[in-house]
Amino acid sequence: MSNEEKIINYFIKSYKKIGDDCAYLSQTKQLISSDTLVENIHFDLKYFTPKNIAHRLFTANYSDIQSSGGKPKYVLLNLSFPNKNFKFINQIIKNFHRYCLKYGIEIIGGDTTASDKIFLSLTIISDVINKNEIIKRSNAKINDKVYTFSGIGYSKLGYMNIYNNLKLPKKHKYILKKTIFKP
Repeated sequence: MSNEEKIINYFIKSYKKIGDDCAYLSQTKQLISSDTLVENIHFDLKYFTPKNIAHRLFTANYSDIQSSGGKPKYVLLNLSFPNKNFKFINQIIKNFHRYCLKYGIEIIGGDTTASDKIFLSLTIISDVINKNEIIKRSNAKINDKVYTFSGIGYSKLGYMNIYNNLKLPKKHKYILKKTIFKP
């Protein structure tokens, strides 16, 4: 069990709102999810463009709400970055904003701070959804249909290809690099 799983399991014992990738707020009938991207952990400025980073931040959160059956409605965007990276961050923000406009998601706030690396954290909140409409992995039953995207594992292989210099045919290297930048 990873350290992340240990932390989640610790909190699940006391808090019943924690779900698969989202928490359900019964008072407002909304799903909420949050993810963080950290420079040199989730992206490397040598390889990732601002558009790649914005796409990754957006889809990681959007997919959490969508895969639970919700429709993403609002986001809170938190940014920490060195002042020397302002132009780069500004490009991430502009690309991220385009995704929000495209999918009808309103940016309702967040926070900005200075730091020694780039940290991006996004909290996404769904439109109203009834509890009985939520899709949870833990409710899966035998004979349920499971749908996935093609290329499962390609993003991880793309990462390994860049950092571990895997010996792969050129055709595969291109596809794998593409999936790491635009999962």
